[in-house]
Amino acid sequence: MQEKAFISQAYYQHIGDISKLFATSWRFAYQGIVAEDYLSRLPDDHWVPFLQNGFLTGELLCLMAHRPGLAGAAIVRPSRIIQFPEDGELTALYLLPGEIGVGTGRLLLRAAEEVFRRKGKTHCVLDVLEGNDRAIGFYRAHGFEDTPYVNKTMLDSQEVLCRIMRKKL
Repeated sequence: MQEKAFISQAYYQHIGDISKLFATSWRFAYQGIVAEDYLSRLPDDHWVPFLQNGFLTGELLCLMAHRPGLAGAAIVRPSRIIQFPEDGELTALYLLPGEIGVGTGRLLLRAAEEVFRRKGKTHCVLDVLEGNDRAIGFYRAHGFEDTPYVNKTMLDSQEVLCRIMRKKL
């Protein structure tokens, strides 16, 4: 039986490890959804500037799941999703491939929701890549509902759609 993961807050010195975890997760989770050329060129340090800026400005709070090494990470922040400006936004929740389906994502999600509750938020909002059926199913199973809104973004020359999901806390 696998040891239960525990959650801690990330700090600036964890940025490189978190960025590498995100890149590993993207390469696994988005196969067949995002262009293979994009995924194969995605460097492990891709998220370092984003994380550095978020840590330095205090805009981001990052949570890490350990078992005992880094197994997953989540980023929470005030919502940037224009339709839900008062919500807390779950900007990222990524796991190493071996952590899928063993409860690590659930622990990270619960910890993120608790951060939002402590900050007085009544809803959590997120966007999830269309075609990422595993993640969509996970969020639905944990109380998130689809909204009528979609975000579009470009990854190189590929336009990808992200559905916006929301949950009452």
